[in-house]
Amino acid sequence: MKKSNIIVSLLFMVSIAQAQVFMTKDGELEILGLKNWEAQTLIDSMKTLAKGAPIHACASQMVHDFGFSEVSVTMYPLDYSKKYYTVVCIIENNEEGKLKYLQEPADSLPVVAEYAECAKIINKNYKVYYIGLQSYQLIKQNKIDKAKAMLPSSGNTAADIDTFWTFLKSQNKISDMNLALWVLNNDSNLMNRSVALAILTNFDQYDAVWWEIMNLQRTENGLMRFYANMALQCIAKEARKVDWEPAAVQIKYLLNGTNLFYFNQIVKVFIDTEISPKLSKKIISGSTDILNLYLDAEYEKTREVAIDFIRQISGNEELKDAAECRKWLSAFE
Repeated sequence: MKKSNIIVSLLFMVSIAQAQVFMTKDGELEILGLKNWEAQTLIDSMKTLAKGAPIHACASQMVHDFGFSEVSVTMYPLDYSKKYYTVVCIIENNEEGKLKYLQEPADSLPVVAEYAECAKIINKNYKVYYIGLQSYQLIKQNKIDKAKAMLPSSGNTAADIDTFWTFLKSQNKISDMNLALWVLNNDSNLMNRSVALAILTNFDQYDAVWWEIMNLQRTENGLMRFYANMALQCIAKEARKVDWEPAAVQIKYLLNGTNLFYFNQIVKVFIDTEISPKLSKKIISGSTDILNLYLDAEYEKTREVAIDFIRQISGNEELKDAAECRKWLSAFE
């Protein structure tokens, strides 16, 4: 479909509220957040633009072709078949300025000398980074057999990942942490930033490291956001209580939907790290839109994401359901 055809079709779209659920060949599809678009028109347009591709595979295309600010896709396997219940959440635009992305530093430096060995491995085999980081928390716990059980059964990947682990384990001094923090705040070289991010997972005993990794969820670079989320999930495997107050402003941007694709994982980390109810006014006021969308979802597991977070941030474990959570949330709108 040409851009001009898309623009013409917009003239016939009507505003809808909250969610709609559709049956597709891949299962049920629920769309949240549309205001100026009609859900069926969106689905029809996607079928034209990406023939044969399921809509849940096209989040980035919806951003690119329709100008949406953020799109997230969450797939839940259905017990009775090989199909999925797919929830698509959309922020059509950022007219209110609630989304704020973290700009990368202006300077792009050569590969840091201390990172050269690791950079060489990653350049050789891109799988090393994300497979190695996913399993690195087990290495830190000295559960080496469990970590190795997660590795591919063939090829050179396992040997390279072992070298990757060895490198990360060697980066355990405060000076290594400080260098990693400096790189992430001063260098836009993606290789340096990704290695520095992995090194920070050695220092999850420091709240400042959690703040840094969480703030990097907002970075403009999509690949860096992916790496940052992997690092966050790595340290979250051994979650502990974190004082999030110094990061309250950044948290608001995330709750508003900046990096909506990882919203579920981000919110779960706040729950697991026991974010304090004392921060509720700072982070919730004026930032209720996405939480309300989740509370209004048809699918129970989507509602539970918001309910669990609101129970934590409210300090009230007695909140029973979406209706009670919505009532509590209304005080912050």
